Amino acid sequence: MKTWSFCMFADGSSASQLHIPFDSSGAIVLDDRSPVDGSGRTFIFTDPRGFVAAHSPEEVHNALCEIDALQRRGFYLAGYISYDAGLVLDKPVISRHKCDVPLVWLGVYDSAAEIDCRSLNLDFWDPAAFISEPRLNVSEIDYIRSVEAIKNYIGAGDVYQVNYTCRLLFENKGKPSGLFARLRRAHPVCHCAFINAGDFQVISLSPELFLRRCGNVIISRPMKGTARRGASSIEDERLAEHLSLDEKNRAENLMIVDLMRNDIGRISVYGGVCVDDLFRVEKYRSVFQMTSEVSGIIRDGMQTSDILKASFPPGSVTGAPKIRAVEIIDEIESNSRGVYCGCVGMFKPDGDFLLSVAIRTIVQMGRKCEMGVGSGIVADSEPSAEFQEVMLKGEFLRAEPVDFQLLETMLYRAGEGYVLLDEHLARIKRSADYFGWRFDKERVIDALDGASHEINCESARVRLLVSEGGEPVVEWSALDAGADLSVKLLLMRRRLDRNNAFLYHKTTNRSIYDEDLNTARSRGCFDVLYFDGCGEISECAASNVILEIDGKRFTPPIGAGVLPGIWRDKEIAAGRLFERAITLEDLRSAERVFICNSVRGEIEVRAVEDLNGEIVWRSAEFKQVCKIAHTEET
Repeated sequence: MKTWSFCMFADGSSASQLHIPFDSSGAIVLDDRSPVDGSGRTFIFTDPRGFVAAHSPEEVHNALCEIDALQRRGFYLAGYISYDAGLVLDKPVISRHKCDVPLVWLGVYDSAAEIDCRSLNLDFWDPAAFISEPRLNVSEIDYIRSVEAIKNYIGAGDVYQVNYTCRLLFENKGKPSGLFARLRRAHPVCHCAFINAGDFQVISLSPELFLRRCGNVIISRPMKGTARRGASSIEDERLAEHLSLDEKNRAENLMIVDLMRNDIGRISVYGGVCVDDLFRVEKYRSVFQMTSEVSGIIRDGMQTSDILKASFPPGSVTGAPKIRAVEIIDEIESNSRGVYCGCVGMFKPDGDFLLSVAIRTIVQMGRKCEMGVGSGIVADSEPSAEFQEVMLKGEFLRAEPVDFQLLETMLYRAGEGYVLLDEHLARIKRSADYFGWRFDKERVIDALDGASHEINCESARVRLLVSEGGEPVVEWSALDAGADLSVKLLLMRRRLDRNNAFLYHKTTNRSIYDEDLNTARSRGCFDVLYFDGCGEISECAASNVILEIDGKRFTPPIGAGVLPGIWRDKEIAAGRLFERAITLEDLRSAERVFICNSVRGEIEVRAVEDLNGEIVWRSAEFKQVCKIAHTEET
């Protein structure tokens, strides 16, 4: 049996040893993270006393009542309730599909281990394991026909919106726990979950809270509206603002909010339902999501089963009005949804519970896996565009975790301290915010202060490293004399993906830069100067570049795939440097060329050569030196 052990620092003061038997039936891991900074708790369930399961529609009501009874007896329950279970609650819909997994599956536990989310570092994924190419269970033609059929229902006034879904099918060549570990690391969303149900396993990476009960308060956070993340902080802010103001996304979000208000109103006191944070935009690893919060004060006597019967299945994955949308879904979709679009979570002995909407959720049986994907269809939905969106939603399956730290390299001078420290701290904080990492400024300053007492030279090159959990590490070395007053650069063509966030944030994920820099140094060059396939200059491996053209100083814009360097930004703010696209022709005609960073300041370039050893650009002064030398030789 595979067991994984780790040190648990729940309160930062002590460590205990805990084992998760992922291969054992009933082993469950549930994350409850904040979308802001990734903080939160992980709940781990092992050694179940038994199970609550419903294998047929007739057993669902009894299973929900069993939840009530076991909570009263002081037990925890954890697992899932399938979408199909919701079809027999409240106003039943007779489904034409047979569900391949139990409609309800919950382990019963005496207790739960609870730890800080960020102390659970599952690093046992097998790099050799991989998933096969996912394929959709419907053809593009059939998908488009289904969307058109839904639009006909919308046009006839049956519904306003229907959430139409299909399945991605693939094989996992490794263990389910390994796939969970990889995806959890690559996509640290609010509600990651792993459920070993014996004959099958559930891996869920849901960002959406369905219901959270805390005492007499019930909270839902429906999610509708998505936009991609920007690569740079500037682009990120622009895309987030665009999503927050987008009328179509607001309308769809409001439709689901109204539906959830109605559902929660059925179990709340009169006047006890309210909407908070309407159209809030939340940041995740790869997307922005528009969410709203609906809460209610629960009426006395309401049990867990009463709340589930009033609100299940989740409105964000059905449509509006809910009952008619559910009927249309059952008619048009070719398979049962199973766990997908149901809920995953836990129920506590005190009556509280936490349930996420089971989206971005994989069910694995043996090596065969399926994951539901879908989108909300409205009157103006374009079928081909909806199909492309659905296909894109499977891309996250291939994401590989990238282990890195945030990095700042700065200059320390005896008697002066850290040069441009405020600017460095501001930049690393922006990067921490971008990646959703913890950043404790006071802790970082303490680490820098400690290192300053150890520095025993006039000038030092200092590296500040910050981990995802906010742990700072400071390294330093004496600053060598470095280059002469002028240096040579190696011009290198590299097609940089301008959507790669690592171009715009200084991190330890820079192996390409280090390799190219070593190549340059081996040829007697000080740094690498990059240009892309279109002949546009971007930056150097360890510096920004400045060109003097017609007496003015220019540097490539951030959008060209440029790190916002500290020295560069200081010069721009002072009005001494301007952004503009710079081509190879601009380089050839430049009067002077400089490279700059916050450790060495500005260094003038005497020449730029390509990989063939051909000189692409020479400074006028160096040209004159070469001319004199040539004359003396002849």
